[in-house]
Amino acid sequence: EKLTAGRNTITTGNTALDAVLNTKKIAAENKGIKFIVKIQIPETLPIEPIDICSVFGNAIDNAIEACEKIKNNDKEIVLTILCQNKRMFCKIENTVLKQNNPSLTTSKSDKLNHGFGIENIKTTLSKYKCDPEFKFENDKFILKFIVFLY
Repeated sequence: EKLTAGRNTITTGNTALDAVLNTKKIAAENKGIKFIVKIQIPETLPIEPIDICSVFGNAIDNAIEACEKIKNNDKEIVLTILCQNKRMFCKIENTVLKQNNPSLTTSKSDKLNHGFGIENIKTTLSKYKCDPEFKFENDKFILKFIVFLY
């Protein structure tokens, strides 16, 4: 109750997605990051709850870390999930520092214990025959993927 008091909670009807998104939303907002969601999904998805947590948890953790490096107040994460024609379209977009040579590897010095998030996302989505797209575009990092819902 203390965590959600006075905050708009995210309610999609999917318990696992609601749990991970609300937890990450609170973490982001506590760090001064705008967290915007646009979600239109059915309550039941043919995706294991642990896989939902792995994909969205890792992706949003990475987005929060990238936003934390920005010194001004233009920090935001925009999450879009839409279902249409037996497909779930997902896009997670966050602001990043402009980089000359953007990389998907960890910037943390302890590379032995960090840098597994992107691989976890790819591995998890491969179970659903999904190949995510990662790209830097201007001052944004974008993760997009489509999951076919059978």
